[in-house]
Amino acid sequence: MDTTTTNVTPRTAPAFVVVTQMRENYGAHSWDGTGACPQYWKCKGGHDYFVHGAETAEQAAAAAEAVLPCNDYYEEYIIAISPYSEWESRLPEWDEHREHVLSCVIHIERGQA
Repeated sequence: MDTTTTNVTPRTAPAFVVVTQMRENYGAHSWDGTGACPQYWKCKGGHDYFVHGAETAEQAAAAAEAVLPCNDYYEEYIIAISPYSEWESRLPEWDEHREHVLSCVIHIERGQA
């Protein structure tokens, strides 16, 4: 996955932005691997994914789900999907904060995984 900052133009803008939530299973840290894994999930943040090449929100969701981790210890799941223009309109106006948000976005191509 490419996490580099890019200058997004109308020609290179992704069609959709997928926003996720991460959770970590604190119960798994003391698990010895036998029996059922203890469940004690805590929310830990999330990511924004620029999905390039998706024509519908469903295609964007499928592309993101293909790269999202999920196991006994950690999971990441989709909480929102927005057209890029909608997501971009909510970016902070302060330049340094705006650049930070853009530098943290993960770029994926539909069909990448």
